[in-house]
Amino acid sequence: MTKVEDKKRLKKAAEEVADVLKSNFSGSNLNFCNELQIESSSYDGWFCSITNDTRTIPRFEVYLDFLTGKKKRQFYYGFAANEESEIKNLVDIFEKSTGKKISDTIISINDIHEQDGKFSIDEALLNKIEFPIREFYSNERQYYFGSYVIRDADPLSGIPLGEIIDFFSHFSITFEINSELEGFRGIVTHEILQRATSIVREFLACMTAKGRLRCQLCEFDPKTKVAGTSVNPRSLLDVHHKIPLFEGERNTRIEDLQLLCPTCHRFEHAKMRIK
Repeated sequence: MTKVEDKKRLKKAAEEVADVLKSNFSGSNLNFCNELQIESSSYDGWFCSITNDTRTIPRFEVYLDFLTGKKKRQFYYGFAANEESEIKNLVDIFEKSTGKKISDTIISINDIHEQDGKFSIDEALLNKIEFPIREFYSNERQYYFGSYVIRDADPLSGIPLGEIIDFFSHFSITFEINSELEGFRGIVTHEILQRATSIVREFLACMTAKGRLRCQLCEFDPKTKVAGTSVNPRSLLDVHHKIPLFEGERNTRIEDLQLLCPTCHRFEHAKMRIK
């Protein structure tokens, strides 16, 4: 097959992989590429990025290469990153998930041969390595973690979609739970509903004087929770407006307020939204 035909075949394979991953990891924070682009690789072949880089997840790529310099191509799927720490993080997750130690053998620039401007790797090296593997190429400043499909037959004759999904599944927590950036500082402008703080202070003073500093619905007493600590019992209670502030301006009275624990407070507001 010609190189142009292989480009079309990899595009079709990449679309299949992307569709399966989108289906199996829907709702995740993976940043899938809107349009798949096939680009030339260093091994006289093609590659395609299926996802984009995020702050914590490297991009996921597929390749169709003459990696060993022979008259047959290898299909590769795995992660690519510009920072070694990103790949090491994925390797750590994979090892903890599988109990399998990733080989310390890392394919690097020292394993690459160049002839007539084309690069290749010894096939014997690939055959003796257990996948997935780590790779680093200093000439590209690229780090990789993934697997090769080594076949005498056409590697795209049956794309190992099940293997790819299984490989991905080891990182599902990273994709779905632990990858959203938090803790950074930003400036946000809000429109607020003004509260009458003086009437709230008077209400709290009244409840304290009556010894009723507890939830008026479930009777939760914060003093039992904070015993032996320096936590202020009042900090575990909220002042609830029985008439919601979003209904507009009004003169709030003490009887319009209620002392609630956070759970009961959320429940009251949930009922308001339903109404």
